Amino acid sequence: MPITAHVTLPNLRWLTLGGINAYLEALLPQINAPVLEKVQIIFFNQLTLSVPHLLQFLTTAENLRFRCASLTFSSGCVFVRMYPRSETGMYALSVHVACKHLDWQVASAAQLFDVLRPVLSSVEYLYLKYKRSSISTQWHNEADRTQWRELLRSFSNAKMLLVDDGLVGELSRSL
Repeated sequence: MPITAHVTLPNLRWLTLGGINAYLEALLPQINAPVLEKVQIIFFNQLTLSVPHLLQFLTTAENLRFRCASLTFSSGCVFVRMYPRSETGMYALSVHVACKHLDWQVASAAQLFDVLRPVLSSVEYLYLKYKRSSISTQWHNEADRTQWRELLRSFSNAKMLLVDDGLVGELSRSL
């Protein structure tokens, strides 16, 4: 049965949700949190992310601003952290997608960023990080070139791109 009640949480500053995107997409349209400062979302192992209500939710929060983005690829997940100023401060948005293979991680990030493109337009600094000692053949290191391009296209206003050594070869082959 669909949820029909809408609730405003006027003092909510920090929201953490975990689950599959269908759960998130059913819940977020029902919540208004105007002074929200920090959002953490954890998606379980999913190849397809459809999150249009996440964009709507983020744009209604008055205090969420993004100037710096950090995208980290690791052995068990990909996560993005968005910061209002520099990466050294507290992040305003953290999205964690549990999946092991690099090609899945790039695909998940590209889908997520495609939806969030309007709020990513203010990002000036983009960091691509890599938390593994090397890219192994067992890690499905052939991420689709189109997906890498889609991922980067979402940050069209970035002024600085920093790429960890472990991703330079993979990224350069895709460009």
